[in-house]
Amino acid sequence: MAVATFLRFERLTPERYNRLVVSLELDANLPPGHILHVAAEVEDGFECCDLWWTKEAAIAFLEQRFRQALVKVGVDPPAVRIAPLYNLYAPDVEAIQRLGPMSLPAGLAAALL
Repeated sequence: MAVATFLRFERLTPERYNRLVVSLELDANLPPGHILHVAAEVEDGFECCDLWWTKEAAIAFLEQRFRQALVKVGVDPPAVRIAPLYNLYAPDVEAIQRLGPMSLPAGLAAALL
């Protein structure tokens, strides 16, 4: 069953978020079972949501590759919640397909569409 992971990073700056994402090498080395990553800058940090095909795939990523990247970049571990995916609504899925598997800030991604 597909799951969503919700990560809450307190006091994480955009620069440190970018360094974390770069260190994960998501574009070049896709994590098994990963479907989608979205991130939003909030008042006191970042909130992220990832969709995974299975809970096991999400946990494996978080415990191995993600944990190593946090240490490498010096980012405090986020609060993490994992929940079964209940609904997914993507009215413009073609836009996501046009972007392909890449990680870009929202403004740049929108410019490419």
